[in-house]
Amino acid sequence: MKGFFEAGRIRRMEGELPDVLYHASSLCSASLHDVVFALGSLDGVLGGEFAAAGRRLRAGASVEEALSPLRLSPLLSRVVDVLVVASSTGADVSQVLRDMADHAGREFEVRRERAAITTLEKATLLFAGGCVVPLMLGSLMPVVSGMDSGGSLLSVVSESSRVALLENALVGLQLYLVEYAVIASVFVAFQEGALERALLYAAVLVPLSMFLFHAASIGF
Repeated sequence: MKGFFEAGRIRRMEGELPDVLYHASSLCSASLHDVVFALGSLDGVLGGEFAAAGRRLRAGASVEEALSPLRLSPLLSRVVDVLVVASSTGADVSQVLRDMADHAGREFEVRRERAAITTLEKATLLFAGGCVVPLMLGSLMPVVSGMDSGGSLLSVVSESSRVALLENALVGLQLYLVEYAVIASVFVAFQEGALERALLYAAVLVPLSMFLFHAASIGF
């Protein structure tokens, strides 16, 4: 669960990165310490991380030590590397930061376009896994339970065997629904590039599919 929230926090930080980088590129005439302090005054998760880095700088940490906790993803690590180089060499890296901001902005735009394209497919999978399949299978349960009438296959077996067979069928269908919901959750989360969301989707789909299955099986 901790990893789920941490991954979401990192994505928010990366989403804020273009604006932060543009702001940083306009401050490169100032000292690196002043740049970090200025970025720490910005709103958002990333601004809070730079504020924490500024506090570490004031406590006597080096630039590398102050910014190292920001190395939470390859993209964020590249930003830290650029700032550390600027601190050690005194080079003007404003153009590099602007280029990185442009690159990050284009990358997030591609992600948004891909998410929009796959929205219908994801909605279909989640709707099928949470509603359609459970309702269809649940509606078959009364039919299966009524197959003990004269002339049916179940009429030639003993009562205990018939009950055991129906119970096994019920358990098998429930396991299938759980498996379907989990696979659909993982697939959708993988398409979104955020596997940690699979836990959230499954936490909704599994109980929902079980509820609808049992509701349909009793004719709700």
